[in-house]
Amino acid sequence: VYAEDIGQLASQHHQSHLLGFEDVDDFLEKLIREVEEIVLTKGSEGAEVVTNEEVFEHKPPETDVEDTTGAGGALAGAYLAFRQQGIESALEKSVDAAALSTQKKGAMSALPKLAELKNSMSD
Repeated sequence: VYAEDIGQLASQHHQSHLLGFEDVDDFLEKLIREVEEIVLTKGSEGAEVVTNEEVFEHKPPETDVEDTTGAGGALAGAYLAFRQQGIESALEKSVDAAALSTQKKGAMSALPKLAELKNSMSD
């Protein structure tokens, strides 16, 4: 899977309306014909990955949120970084990375290091 085969949407509802679709499901049906996977971020509810065959979901761990700036970018970057490990693994790690990134103020300064991500997933 190449990065260009993955669609990432900051908000499924917002994006579908911007593109002229009244119904999110209609939007997803059309989009999945163009890409192999769609990563839908859902804020405090985590994220899901939609493929032609399946839908994968992962909810974030409970965390003390300081600042959500950059959480979507953390999720997207981690998903692409871990995608070769499989959809479920990449989704779990990317949602957890996004949750970790909300524990500090700022975008770049709050991005978790790999060791932090591994430690948080072993708790």
